[in-house]
Amino acid sequence: MNLNLELHENGEYVYSTCAQIAKGTWTVRNNELILKCREKRMAIDSLNHVEKYAKGKICGGDEVFEIKGNKLYREEKLKNKKLKIILFKK
Repeated sequence: MNLNLELHENGEYVYSTCAQIAKGTWTVRNNELILKCREKRMAIDSLNHVEKYAKGKICGGDEVFEIKGNKLYREEKLKNKKLKIILFKK
């Protein structure tokens, strides 16, 4: 899985996966990084023309990562399987 998270000094972020590209704002609270999605698009542009994906309508709730040293951790479920996402600082 190819994940990339860019945190900009102005408080905005770009989070891309193999399937989607999300943009929004980020904040830090205690030991958590909180991503508030404003727009989420499909990485394959032709899918962005499907009504349910059009105009960035696929944002969900906030994405929260736990901060541990130079790493960000997040657990999520995908098809009833628990996944741990770990992002490393470049």
